[in-house]
Amino acid sequence: MEDNPRKAIIEIRELLDKPVYTIEGDYVGKVIDLVMSGLNISKIIVSYENPNLIPLEINEDSKPLGIPYSWIYGIGDAIILAVFPKLSAKSKSGE
Repeated sequence: MEDNPRKAIIEIRELLDKPVYTIEGDYVGKVIDLVMSGLNISKIIVSYENPNLIPLEINEDSKPLGIPYSWIYGIGDAIILAVFPKLSAKSKSGE
């Protein structure tokens, strides 16, 4: 019997199309791609679907978001982010 709890193993393909939410419950988008660093995931690429989180003034082209894998709190039916910056249109100009 092992003293260490088992780690859940998730296949990379299982992450694609998963919805992504902030820890506060705000919908961010869906995982559309991953960025690898060697054998580790360094970022998840998420579709831009919630202009309330990142206003169009900041992401004018509605580009997908590169979110560091270290920001992830948990993965289940959805991905929950422990960290997500609070942005406003003022953030772009540095005010």
